[in-house]
Amino acid sequence: IDFDVTHLNADLRPDLVVAQNFSSDLSVMAGTASFARDSRVDATYAVDALPMATAVGDIDGDGKQDALTVSQDSGEGSYNFFLGVGNGLLRGSKTYDVGASPVAAAIGHLNPGPDIDWVVANSFSNNVTVFFGNGVGGIRKKFNLPVAGASPGDVDLKDFDLDGNLDLVLALSGTGGSPGSNISVALGLGNGQFSPAVSFGTGGVLPRTLAVADLNVDGRLDVLTANLFTTNITVLEGLPASFGFQPPVLYQVTSSAFSPYSIAVGDLNGDADPDLAIGHNDSFISHLTVLYGTGSGQFDPVNSVATFPTVGSLPIGVAMGDLNNDGNLDLASANFVGGGNDVAVLIGDGLGGFAAPLTLTVDDAPFAIRMGDFDNDGNLDLATANTLPSHNLGIIRGDGTGSFATPEIYSSGYRTQNLTVGDLTSDGKTDAIGINYDSSTISVHRAQ
Repeated sequence: IDFDVTHLNADLRPDLVVAQNFSSDLSVMAGTASFARDSRVDATYAVDALPMATAVGDIDGDGKQDALTVSQDSGEGSYNFFLGVGNGLLRGSKTYDVGASPVAAAIGHLNPGPDIDWVVANSFSNNVTVFFGNGVGGIRKKFNLPVAGASPGDVDLKDFDLDGNLDLVLALSGTGGSPGSNISVALGLGNGQFSPAVSFGTGGVLPRTLAVADLNVDGRLDVLTANLFTTNITVLEGLPASFGFQPPVLYQVTSSAFSPYSIAVGDLNGDADPDLAIGHNDSFISHLTVLYGTGSGQFDPVNSVATFPTVGSLPIGVAMGDLNNDGNLDLASANFVGGGNDVAVLIGDGLGGFAAPLTLTVDDAPFAIRMGDFDNDGNLDLATANTLPSHNLGIIRGDGTGSFATPEIYSSGYRTQNLTVGDLTSDGKTDAIGINYDSSTISVHRAQ
């Protein structure tokens, strides 16, 4: 259901760590020089039932990548830790309960000392599980923070009040029968504890995902939410001199239900102002939506909205990066529904325009898309998580000119979906936390 890319051995080539939902295990696939290889799995590790996500990083500070998976069943969840041994294999596993239906996780320093901590947002139990890492792949302490308001749908750790301590921000999505409309921010105290959460209205309904960025470059972080029920984007601009937010500003991006779904932030037209690319969760939508920034952290609701049709049916995932090495940001979408089962690439001209979509066939129902250099050639490649019924990963190698090789498909687990990454052991290597929705667990995977 989820995967991450990391270095599990000493060959400097990216490897894949895959949380397999249906088979309830963690698979490791070592990369080769070209990533052109068969779809065999190099190693498999049992985890708790129905893993939903994975994250990688150095949990125990030994310079080797570890792994974490999150599993969730109808009861309380847990996660599995796997410590890396440096040769592409993982060792050890421990399961920790989290709340019911974990949906997202974030990684960062929550208290003094070098050890990395992490938090997990649990939607059904309406709380956040906080883990204090011990620097050697385990935890020193775990506790639950209740969430006031609707169920959390997304989480992040950022410093909103500029005191040097990470704060906890949640998108309060609620459920279909009782949708939420707020975010909440609990200020970190620097000792692993948080002040009581303060809620801020988004003006939208069911904020499913959030993004945090300094949109107006004033040194204060702003929050964006993708509101599924009201089909709009909220911008909450941080106050210039103290913690808090200006009243929400809404931007309508579609009239279709259950959209927008995902947000990518970056400067698409070369004016140094952040722009937004938005993916949609609706089979009747075949375009990405772009909102161009005006230079004040705001977006022009009349003149800045651009759509790019024919990218594919239900482009739920969106990624942003320079795919042809011309210094301009490009877009790619994962098109979840339709006969094409494809990815669309939009090459940007640096002025806000895009070439006609390049369609790349992958496998059934790609749900998420990411960019990264998987073969160490200095060029960005594409990776897709392909869900029902294919349950696999697709790697599409880029040549740095905007052209791509034939996709390579790698066997994965049942319903491949979400992950959080970070360095859990401060060894300079990226670890992964996987969120396992149906088994109420998380899994920590250390890359080697």
